[in-house]
Amino acid sequence: MSGMTVKEAYRILQAECGIEYEDEVKLLRMYKKYEMGCDLCPEDQRSMRVGDNYFADPCGSGMKLRDKNKSCVGFAPFFCLELVEKAKPKPPPIMVGEHEVVFLDNGKIRVCQEVISKETLRLMLERLEGKN
Repeated sequence: MSGMTVKEAYRILQAECGIEYEDEVKLLRMYKKYEMGCDLCPEDQRSMRVGDNYFADPCGSGMKLRDKNKSCVGFAPFFCLELVEKAKPKPPPIMVGEHEVVFLDNGKIRVCQEVISKETLRLMLERLEGKN
């Protein structure tokens, strides 16, 4: 009977840690190379600061951490992070015909030239007002 390696155990724990895409996390500490089976390179943490909050992007053997501008600042294993807040679930897309309604950052809406029903317009207005 063969046992599990530390690296295999790490990958299972990483996958099951509960941190998901765009969750807000706090960096609790830095890590050492090969610590607890993690094969991330410690040089990948040079732009991060302990105590700062980031947004998680699980990838491979760690978490890619992004700042509030969504720029990557480094990588960290799950055991160096604390979950601060779960990402808000994305609402289902609003469709006009076969085209998705796109809500732009400047408050405008982009949609192909299709006839828009009152129900679709109501959903669009609710989304703009933050109700959905």
